[in-house]
Amino acid sequence: PPKASYDASVLPALDASQGVAFKEIRANPAIANKDNMMVLSMWQKAKKTGEMPQPVKSTLDMKLTELLAEKGGMDIAGRKLLLVDGMQLTNADGLDVEYPSVYLKI
Repeated sequence: PPKASYDASVLPALDASQGVAFKEIRANPAIANKDNMMVLSMWQKAKKTGEMPQPVKSTLDMKLTELLAEKGGMDIAGRKLLLVDGMQLTNADGLDVEYPSVYLKI
């Protein structure tokens, strides 16, 4: 599943203790419960380096072409068709299933 992205606006003050920072993170309604530890890790890194993290675009907000280029490492510049081949995924029963080739019109 796509991961949410958070910027410096959700981080507690860097002069707070880790316990206070974690309480503030847990109380912040803008941060999903499952992401509390990720945001705490961002805060710890910011406190150690003294620099707030740069905002990263969430994969939830990316177009398919951006995902393929940035996360998949595919060169899609100047292409109209893209062959996605050799997809092997796990189905609901836990079995590995190989899917047929797919052409994407981009």
